[in-house]
Amino acid sequence: MKILDFPSLEFTIPNEGITLEYKTASFSLPKNFWDSYSALANTDGGMIILGISEPKKHNYKITGVDVPEDVITQFWSDLHNSKKISAALTSTDDVLRYKAFGKEIIQIYVPKAANTQRPVYINGEKAQSYLRTDDGDRLANDEEFKYLIVDSQTSVDSELLSNYTMDDLNLNDVRKYRDIMLEKVEEPELIKMDDEKFLEDIGVFKIDHSKSDRPLCMTAGGLLFFGKLNSITSRFPHFQLDYFKYAKNNDTDWIDRISSGDMNFPSLNIFSFYNLVIDKLPLGIQDSFNQSEDMTRGSYYSDLKKATKEALVNMLMHPYYDSNSTIKVTDKKSYFEFYNPGDMRVSIDSFIRGQDPRSRNSVIASLFRKIGIAERAGSGGPRIFASAERNHLHSPDIVTNPDSTQIRIWKIDLLSSLNEKYELSNDEMAILKIVGDQRYISTRQLKEELDKHSYQLTEYKIRKCLQTLQDKKIVYHFGNGPSTRYTINLSEEQNLLEATRIFKQLEDTTFKRHY
Repeated sequence: MKILDFPSLEFTIPNEGITLEYKTASFSLPKNFWDSYSALANTDGGMIILGISEPKKHNYKITGVDVPEDVITQFWSDLHNSKKISAALTSTDDVLRYKAFGKEIIQIYVPKAANTQRPVYINGEKAQSYLRTDDGDRLANDEEFKYLIVDSQTSVDSELLSNYTMDDLNLNDVRKYRDIMLEKVEEPELIKMDDEKFLEDIGVFKIDHSKSDRPLCMTAGGLLFFGKLNSITSRFPHFQLDYFKYAKNNDTDWIDRISSGDMNFPSLNIFSFYNLVIDKLPLGIQDSFNQSEDMTRGSYYSDLKKATKEALVNMLMHPYYDSNSTIKVTDKKSYFEFYNPGDMRVSIDSFIRGQDPRSRNSVIASLFRKIGIAERAGSGGPRIFASAERNHLHSPDIVTNPDSTQIRIWKIDLLSSLNEKYELSNDEMAILKIVGDQRYISTRQLKEELDKHSYQLTEYKIRKCLQTLQDKKIVYHFGNGPSTRYTINLSEEQNLLEATRIFKQLEDTTFKRHY
């Protein structure tokens, strides 16, 4: 763990945020310390720094810890006291003591709790659980607390429903699914099975072994996948699936829609929604192509079609279906967006690499895999990012919160997306393209590159454009004088995505070379 670097005794950056909390401490832990520990553990993890005050909003001062030995001793004692905190996540390597500007500082890292450990709560039987929002802690409400508890289960959709029967399912969807399965696998016995036996065979119905009469019960995942809408909403009252298509990015009126409860779709379940939307997504992809480095024709259309399919399946496999939020696909001119309630359950890094897949809904995931719609676990993330890389598109955006996941797949490159957002001039676009290609560049080098491309701009005009791009926070500079360099100002999350993508590419190259 790295020591946090403070620029001066009084500072504004690094400022508190979703993963960083400053607290004053003298002879003991501050009163609200465990509130922050709970909040960070239940959100994205992060750091608590003891010995920092905040005299004014976002203005911080290093005050130090007077007796750090006592504070650290109290921390370890309280950490293993279940009446203080429900989960001891921090190890000895996660606590550092050091001096900054002559003041004693204690730095404590709080890992993000695994799903099976959440909610991390304080006060024992009172079970108060906190979440992190921006730079503060807040008490989780009843709905959020329920989500943390339900989501701690290995598989959320394995719940057995005792009062549901075949009459609650859309049997036309079941038979369509069976037809697809017959095409995919060579199992002649599938033809002979009646509907009930088939549904038991694929996991829609399971025996309840906890009861002496071992009744056959429908799984929650089976109901969501094949159920009639009224039957689904009797168990999941907020169940809502939506697809919207817009002609332009800023339009508010949709030109096409698929929605639960709509008169055109009176009995929409997961399977029927997937079949409708998977036919709509390719209509939002312009059929064009880019040439790859070896000058062979690569298929932009085919790659984007595969990427959107992976994102759609991911969106339907991993939601927290007890949420009151809508599961939604949005198709706009420049991008597709896939939103579902429930966090990703894995880090963004793991998603990109296809590592450590964890399914929230194992029944739904299994039903997709049995007919080849979803393939091996964890393959979706790498395919989504490979599609963007092959076609030089803006890297996909992933936003995962404690209660939601959003994946945006761009149809255009980074420069085009910035141009659409900021309406850049031709000069600004020319400069931005070179800055993007070179990654880090000086004004002199920029002038040379522009001249090579017969784009005549004076140094004064270049500096003026660079200043405009900096004002819009598209470009930033580092260094001073002749050593000043300019680069595209990616967000922290985009930088993580870009770094992970490059590392994954190096891994793949090394693997191919040696094997």
